[in-house]
Order: sequence, then C-alpha cells, then structure tokens
Amino acid sequence: MKIAAFQMTRSEVTVAQFEPCVLAGVCRRPRQDHAWCTWSRRHQQPQLPVNCLDWSQAMTYARWVKAALPTEAQWEYAARAAGQDIRYPWGQAEPTCEHTVMKGCHKRPQPVCSKPKGHTPQGICDMAGNVWEWTADHYETGYQTMTSDGAARRSKTHRRVRRGGCFNSAVDHLRNRNRAYYLKTKRYPLGFRLVSPSK
Repeated sequence: MKIAAFQMTRSEVTVAQFEPCVLAGVCRRPRQDHAWCTWSRRHQQPQLPVNCLDWSQAMTYARWVKAALPTEAQWEYAARAAGQDIRYPWGQAEPTCEHTVMKGCHKRPQPVCSKPKGHTPQGICDMAGNVWEWTADHYETGYQTMTSDGAARRSKTHRRVRRGGCFNSAVDHLRNRNRAYYLKTKRYPLGFRLVSPSK
C-alpha cells in the first residue's frame, strides 16, 4: 500500500478549537450529560479534547476548517511512527501512566499532549488513550478490503472505525493494531483529530 503524503494535527481537536464552530452555528454542541464529557469544562480547561460527539459532528467540523478525518490507513501509519513495526505509538514499552491516559490512571480525559513519554517520534500525542478517535472509514472486518492507496473504505454499514483507546481502556485497546467500531450516532467517549494533504 502507498499512502499519499499528508499532515496530521499533533493533538486531538480541543474544546477551545471546536467552540468557534458551535458559536458560528455550523456545529452542534457536544453532549455534556456525563462526568467525562468535556464540553462543560471548556472554559476551565480549554485544552481538553472535545468528546461526546458523533461521527457526523466530527465530519462537519473537519469540513468547516477545510480538513478531513484521517482514514484508518493514515491513522495507523501515524500511530506506527511513519509505518514502523511497533506495538505502541512510542515504541515497544508497555504502557504506564507516564505514557498515556488509560484505565487505572485517570477517570476522565486529560488535556491534550499531557503525556510526553507517549508521543510518537514525530511528536504526535495521545494516539493511545485519552479519547477514542473517529476515522473516515466505514468498518469492514480485517485489512483485506483496504484500498491500495489508503483511501477511506465505504460501505452501506452505519458502523464507523474508531482507533486509539481512551481514558478507561485496558492495555490491549491501546495497541496500534487494535481496531473497533461504533455506530456513527454513538457519542461518548469519542473525539477526533484532523489531516490534510501535504503541500
């Protein structure tokens, strides 16, 4: 597979970044009816990752800023530090509370990039833990149906690929190879990051 060059945001989209889209009347407000939904704390902790939003909300914001959700192939390429055969974004070492926001460390999401030991060698943070991340792909079992250029897979299913684990994920969910899905209307504890073509 050959993936066209792309740029990825260093962090998950924050509540501070998402708020202007809501104020502009373009984006719907994320849910805030659970202790680990971050929208209600946007003024106290503006660097929290925005979460508790569905796939369509993430797509709307991405279009508003003229970017895109990463395809599953792009997401995994970045999580593997530009395609390396590593277990976690930072390498082979098992996760600790110094690497990631995971189960047993925190009970809710933390400000983005708060775990420097867990960054990829390229400086991308929170690709394991903190909040699950939506991708552009419709969910298909396995990698057999991956496109040769890493484009997003499309199907009639309402399932969308989520990657990366979250604050209440066990170690197995934090591995780069871990894949899962939610229905596109699912909201929590889901967030996202963005990509754009390299210039």
